Amino acid sequence: MNGLYDEERLISLGFGRENGALVRRKTIEGGLVLTVTVTPAGEIAESVTDSETGEPYTLHLTDAEGTFVGRVREEYLAARREIEPCLAGGKFRCIQTRVLLAYARNKYGDEPEYLWAQYPDYAVLRRHETGKWYAVIMTVDGAKLEDGGEKNAEIVDFHMETEELAARVDGKTLFGGWHMNKKHWATAILDGRLPQETLEALLDGSYRLAK
Repeated sequence: MNGLYDEERLISLGFGRENGALVRRKTIEGGLVLTVTVTPAGEIAESVTDSETGEPYTLHLTDAEGTFVGRVREEYLAARREIEPCLAGGKFRCIQTRVLLAYARNKYGDEPEYLWAQYPDYAVLRRHETGKWYAVIMTVDGAKLEDGGEKNAEIVDFHMETEELAARVDGKTLFGGWHMNKKHWATAILDGRLPQETLEALLDGSYRLAK
């Protein structure tokens, strides 16, 4: 495992190496082809195309209803669920999220815990000596954090000292803690606006406060 994904496990699921990436193609409902690609950086791309024309099929990504599109949607989601165990933070799509979870695993030996059945894309990291949380990762409507935010934004809550939090929360790179005490927790959006090393430093600080 390279910290982001388990290459051998993906190969056992039918992935092959193509131009440095791992790729699997599968014929699904109606002769459509579902392609899943995992890049060397751990990014995931999925597409569905018509095997005869090569044209992309996208109705499964909309609210369209019907037996056919429903079956395609289920195949698409099943493929995603199948590879989740091979990925660091497999339920999350953003590369920063998954790199941060790999960092927590490699440095502290901690894996994300998914505590809420109704929120399968919410996870916590807890310090195993104390059982206290030091990060909460969620997928939320980014517009609730900022104007024009992405609908499915991946965010992380960090525990911070009150003085540092007050000085650093600016409504652009850090926000008051989402669903947490805003005097003690701050939220970052995992979309690249903060460098990975800054996120890791914030995680380290939050880990120390979970003593």
